[in-house]
This record gives sequence, C-alpha cells and structure tokens, in this order.
Amino acid sequence: MNTELNAIIEDATDLVDYGYTYVDVAASSVGHEVCQPRATKWVEGVCGEAGPYWPTDLTLGLITLKCSNGNRATLVHPNAGGHANTAALAEAAVRQALS
Repeated sequence: MNTELNAIIEDATDLVDYGYTYVDVAASSVGHEVCQPRATKWVEGVCGEAGPYWPTDLTLGLITLKCSNGNRATLVHPNAGGHANTAALAEAAVRQALS
C-alpha cells in the first residue's frame, strides 16, 4: 500500500509545469517499520506513542478502538524519528534546489 501511495505522490510531484521535487522518504525508512522495536521504528501503529492531544479511544462507526498502556490512537502515523528523517531529507532537497 505504501509503495503504491508513494508512486502516486511521486507522479503528482513529477509534473514539470509546477516545478515540484519528490523527496523519497520510503527508501531511508527501510528497517524502521511499525513492527520494529519502539526505539527503532519511525511509524506508530494503530495504537502508538504520541502526545496527549491524540485520543486514547476512537470510535469509527460501529467499532471503538481502545488503546492501553499509555498509547494513543495514532492510526499509523510517523513518530518523532519519522518526522526527523523526513525533515532532514526535505532540508537537503531545499538546499540542493537553492544551490
């Protein structure tokens, strides 16, 4: 699924008319998937480590997701490590574009 989503995003940013640059964060994220230990992963799963503004319980239609052990309903979302990786790659792309 992520491979397909990344391909769609890359195709959308590859439009010469708009001058966008695609930044591939998937390749550098290999080995940091959601199933890795907490210190290694860059993506939180359905219930993961997140700030208090994320809910602990989330109702989606007839299903209620209840997270425990201090986890929050992150619904597969980058954590601080994932955001740091993306920021570093985006910064490098901006610097290259400006040089």
